[in-house]
This record gives sequence, C-alpha cells and structure tokens, in this order.
Amino acid sequence: MNRNVNQKGILQIAGMIKNIYKEEIHSKRVWMGYLLGGAIVAYLARNFILYIQDTGEVVNVLEGFILIEHERKYLLLLLLGWLVIISDAPFIRGNAYYSLYRTNKNRWNISMLLYILSHGLLYVLSMAGITVVISSFWGYIGKIWSSPVYALVKGGGQDLTSKYMVSFRYEEMMREMTVPQAFGTTCLYLYLYLILLGVLLYVCNLILKEVYGIAIVMAVHISGYLLGEWQMIEQSLLARAIPGNFIGGMENDWSSVYIFLGLVLMLFVCSMWMIHQVDIKEETEEEV
Repeated sequence: MNRNVNQKGILQIAGMIKNIYKEEIHSKRVWMGYLLGGAIVAYLARNFILYIQDTGEVVNVLEGFILIEHERKYLLLLLLGWLVIISDAPFIRGNAYYSLYRTNKNRWNISMLLYILSHGLLYVLSMAGITVVISSFWGYIGKIWSSPVYALVKGGGQDLTSKYMVSFRYEEMMREMTVPQAFGTTCLYLYLYLILLGVLLYVCNLILKEVYGIAIVMAVHISGYLLGEWQMIEQSLLARAIPGNFIGGMENDWSSVYIFLGLVLMLFVCSMWMIHQVDIKEETEEEV
C-alpha cells in the first residue's frame, strides 16, 4: 500500500514538473531570459576570440567559458538572464489551485523546487554550450591548457589583455586540473550558485510580492560582487561561485560546495513550512 502511495506521489510530482515546462516553453519571459544570457555570453566570448586571433594561436574549446565565469564582473552579468527566467517564481497560475485537488501542497512545493533545479542545469549547459560553439572555430579538443591562456596567467601580452578586457590569474587551477576538469568544476560551482539564487527567490516570493523577492536576490548578488572587490572572498557568495578562488593553497577546496548545498537545503526546509502559510487559491485569483 505504501509503495503504491509513494509511486503515485512520484508520478504526480513528475507530471507537475512536465506541465510547468510545457507552460514555460511558451513564455516570452523565459525566451527573453535565454536571449539576454546568450547575448551576454556571446559578447564576452567575442572578446576572448579577438584576443586569441591577435595572438595567432588556437585555444582549447572549453577555456572560453572558464575565463568568463572566473571574472567577477562578467559573472555579475551572466546571472541576469537566469533571474529573468525565474522571476515569476513560485509559478502560481490559474491551474495551480486545481492541481492541489489531485495532490497536496508538499508535493506541489517539491515539484516547483525540482523545476528550478532542473532548469538551472539547462541554463548553465546552454551558456557553456554557446562559448564552446563559438570557440570551436578557433580551438581544439583536449586536456591541455593553451598558450594564450597560459600567457594570461603569467602576465604576458598586457597590451592585448587590456585591449580586449580578458584576464585569468588562477595558476593553481591550471597546475592542479586539466581543462575538462576545470570546465566541469566551473559548471558545478556556477550551477550551485545559480540554484541558490533561484530557490532563494522562490522562498521569498512565497511570502512576499515578487518585486521584493527580486530586490532581495539582486541585493545578495550585487553585495557578493562588492565583497569580492573588497577582497572579502570567503564572505562573498559570488566569489565562492568562482572555483579558482579555492583551488590550491586552501584547507578545503570544496568548502564552497558544502556551503551552497547547505544553504539550498536550508531554503528547501523553509519552503516546506512556508508553503502551508500560503493561500494558493487567493494567489491564483490575484494572478487572474
């Protein structure tokens, strides 16, 4: 009996996730978010390509995304597309109230959270994919770091780096990781930071108006950038999303992963309590 109930619950959660994807794929807001994120990434990748063209050499196709994500001011912009995509959280629409007749608030809440987690992965892969496609015309596939990126670490070609606004100063990362390892780690850190902001926005919007939720998330995001500029790396969530800051010379290279996972779990638990304080019927009537 319990097994049948659990299977029914899993199927209901999967069905709700499927339905929200069906709705969101037709949303202009979602497409605008991807277009904004893609345009920002393409522009930043263009600077890197102009730099390597000037050097007359080729690069590893994965290096472009690593360099973009490791620059704080670029990371500040990279998340704007994602915030546009999830700005409608907690995704309470006219059919949400009727969905509760077939399930309960806990399952509905889990469905929305899993949607954020899965969509966050799609966003990271999409942005990384854009840089890989662009770099593929001037690059190679392999484990070895390229000469142009190595020159950035060593401070060579200052005229070119200033001209095209590209930099990379994480020599420890280059020493300890191959390019695919660095690329995977970079995607992981960005994904964890991205879903942290997404779940935070979801929880805030459960009890506040959307404008206040966005304001809180933007405050966290921008304050992370400012703390990084003030060299308060360990106190900055945005700086913790840059793995090069914590690769080599640290007691625990994966401390940021534990912090992000801990915060996301804490927000998950908060949402399980908050969802019972929300009148879904009243919220859906306001949406209509």
